[in-house]
Amino acid sequence: MLYQASGRNAEVEGFLRAALQRDPDFFPALVTLVQWLEANGRNQEGHALLAQSLKDRPDSGLLQHTQGLALIRAGHTAEAMPYLRKAAQLEPQSGQFGYVLAVALHDSGKIEEACAELERLLKKQPANRNARLSLIQYYLDNGQEPKAQVLLQGWKKLNIGDPALKCRETLVGASSLAMESKPTRLSKELAFSLRSIASELAPTGVIRGA
Repeated sequence: MLYQASGRNAEVEGFLRAALQRDPDFFPALVTLVQWLEANGRNQEGHALLAQSLKDRPDSGLLQHTQGLALIRAGHTAEAMPYLRKAAQLEPQSGQFGYVLAVALHDSGKIEEACAELERLLKKQPANRNARLSLIQYYLDNGQEPKAQVLLQGWKKLNIGDPALKCRETLVGASSLAMESKPTRLSKELAFSLRSIASELAPTGVIRGA
């Protein structure tokens, strides 16, 4: 937000708390406050605030998602899964919630479930670039080159100008040889890290507080 961008970091907390006093259901402000508290070493305070808000509004996909990410940042991926699942269930139209859930599943070794989640997401949002590229990589890693090829061809039709397209075509083509020998991770560029997602993502329209 402007306060942080201008170096007026000391005013951030007051601004966010004032916004929440005016509208307790202004969840983007709540999420930003939790992230800001975490960034300033006040994790317990932020987590307590989030837990109370979740108790009051368990039907908020954003709060469920935020709790999941907070647990991941704390190194508790297994405990985060129910919150990420709930967020995706509450707001199935959210590409971000479904995508992060899929990455978390993959990071937990649940490859088939991760692929199924991305497949579901792409049926609703075929132009979701992150979901498509991640699923291509997951297919390649799992020796499913034909499925990766189908996804790649679909992406060409949707966005032929994508600068990453030629790279993906090369990966899919090379995978035919790679899979004949031994499984190889074909691209570090597409090795999506759950921890980095948890640290980087913030709700749309909300300045990152961490």
